[in-house]
Amino acid sequence: MHPLFVPIIATVGPLNFETESLTNRFVRKQLKRDEHWLFPGETCRRIAFVESGSLRQYRIQGDQNLTRWAAFAGQFTTSMTSFTLGRPSDDGIIATEDCVVWEIDKQAWLEMRTTYPQLQAFWVATLEYLLGCYDDRVWSLISGNAEERYRYMMDRYPEFLLHLPQHYMADMLGIAPRHLSRIRSKLVK
Repeated sequence: MHPLFVPIIATVGPLNFETESLTNRFVRKQLKRDEHWLFPGETCRRIAFVESGSLRQYRIQGDQNLTRWAAFAGQFTTSMTSFTLGRPSDDGIIATEDCVVWEIDKQAWLEMRTTYPQLQAFWVATLEYLLGCYDDRVWSLISGNAEERYRYMMDRYPEFLLHLPQHYMADMLGIAPRHLSRIRSKLVK
């Protein structure tokens, strides 16, 4: 079975349909480190499954390029607002390392979700999970100091700490990289 169905099965249980014909609707794409999967201002009309590597979602604010989220091997990603509303994305999505993604266009994804209720259930579960993640992150950012936000990320999303360079983590925590270094060294003691 293709790896892109692993997170789906983990979410909705054993599939009651043949996956081979669906796999053929996805297109394999290799991205080099720092290569864009989506540029800011582009309307996102596809979803990507990350087979290997990672993708970083960022937004430009003034002269800064700030990390908002990331997707790692075994996860799906898209610019959700752009994808669902069909408007230009405020975000860019870029490879943080060489990676392989399997992408599918919006129309094909909609057809698959309509035809296969388990895919619709997976989509809803994914949206609920992401909404919870964003809700938790917003609360963390407005209620905690820098060390509390770092501890929160360690507890809730350790994969970010393992796979993202420190300066991207600092972006997500809303602190300067040097401040993150001080927090990390303090916690190691």
